[in-house]
Amino acid sequence: MIVLPRRAPHRPGAGPSCDRRPPLGLLVAGVLTAAVTEEVIFRAVPMELLLRRRFPSWAAVLVPLIAFTLAHAGSWSPAHVVGVVMPLGLLLGLVYLRWRSLGMCMVVHLLVDAPLVLVAIAAG
Repeated sequence: MIVLPRRAPHRPGAGPSCDRRPPLGLLVAGVLTAAVTEEVIFRAVPMELLLRRRFPSWAAVLVPLIAFTLAHAGSWSPAHVVGVVMPLGLLLGLVYLRWRSLGMCMVVHLLVDAPLVLVAIAAG
């Protein structure tokens, strides 16, 4: 997930603002990077390790889900964590469990993150 900085209200006469949003290219790179790295870190590696060690499927989904949720808990509101992060982590775990396709998980992650970033940009 991408964390966008909040904009502080501009005070006239306060000089140049250093609270501008990152350039669009940087946001796109961030969304792509998050989709790729988080799927390797939170899906492929831990799930394969657990499944190869004959842990039950539910544990192979649950353990990375907990790690994914905790990793995002500090930078998102509780509502976002419960309403977006946890369901997304569960969905991605089930997708990986069913198809064992890291690429598919990356695409799903990207398709969820991209609209959220666009909404945040539009909200200004």
